Parts: sequence; structure tokens; C-alpha cells
Amino acid sequence: MSLVDLASLGSFVSGAAVAVSLVFLALQMRQTNRNQKAEMQQARAARMVDLNLHFADPATALIYQRGGAGDLTLDPAEFASFRRAFVATVLNFEDGYFQAKEGMIGSGSRASDLAIMKSLFVQSGFRAMWKTLRYAFEPAFVEHVDRLIESTPVAPIPDPTETWRSLVRQEAAKAIR
Repeated sequence: MSLVDLASLGSFVSGAAVAVSLVFLALQMRQTNRNQKAEMQQARAARMVDLNLHFADPATALIYQRGGAGDLTLDPAEFASFRRAFVATVLNFEDGYFQAKEGMIGSGSRASDLAIMKSLFVQSGFRAMWKTLRYAFEPAFVEHVDRLIESTPVAPIPDPTETWRSLVRQEAAKAIR
């Protein structure tokens, strides 16, 4: 084998090695992207759990429920508590909106966010609070929430405690005796 043949073989092997390296790099980038999306989803879930645990406090839960329903008897401290809790809720959804826009969370997570937002915005108190705060959010997000509110009619909310009790009674009636 001549030196020219060896040089050609070396170039071929070198080119193949570059091609294999590029394939490996592409696979690594794909895995890194998947890992990053998984971390974003885990952070989103952790934030939602923290928010819900905060709202599990009976006093906070009652104020949030009363504020969402539009209870005009909230005193100034209760109103401030409702406002801050609502801001935390909306900031969470704003973050989800931007993450979805950038492809960082999946369509299932986005659908969950939309369903929860709709369940809030059927209540007059949440709609009114949004109107007092919308100026503080990014315009595309404001437009998004405004469209969501326009497409969501105000509706009375059944008492969640009574709904739960009724469902417990139904499930208990199914018990094998």
C-alpha cells in the first residue's frame, strides 16, 4: 500500500470519526434538552405544590375563597392577603405561559394551567382582581388572560365542601358489605 493510499485511508477514517462524533453530539444535545424540560416540569410541580400547601392554611384558604367569590366584606388586611395570594397564583401561570411559549413545558402542563385558570375566572372576585393588576404583567400575557376571561362566563361555584361530602357518600354507598 502506497503512502497516497494510506493518506486516503486516514482521511476516510478521520471523516468517519467526525461523522460519528457529530451523531454522538446530536444525541447528547437531545438528551440534555429532555433533561432540561424534565427539570423545568419538576420545578413547576414543586412551585404548584408549595402554593397549594400555603393555601392549605385554613385562614388563607377562607380568605382566598371569599375573595374569589367577590365577598365585599373582606377587611383591608384580608383584602391584602387575597391580593397577594392572587398575585402569586397569576405569577405562577405567567411563568407557565412563557415556558410553554419557549417549548420548555409540554402541552399537557399548559392544558392543566388553562383549566385551572378558567376555574378561577368563572368567579367575579378573581376577574375583578385581575382587572386591578393586569397593568403589572407583560402585554402578551395580559392579552392571553383577557381572551381567556372573555371566553369564560361568570358562573356560580358550588360549595366544594358539600360537593366533596356528596361524592364521599356516593363512594361509601358502593362499599361491599
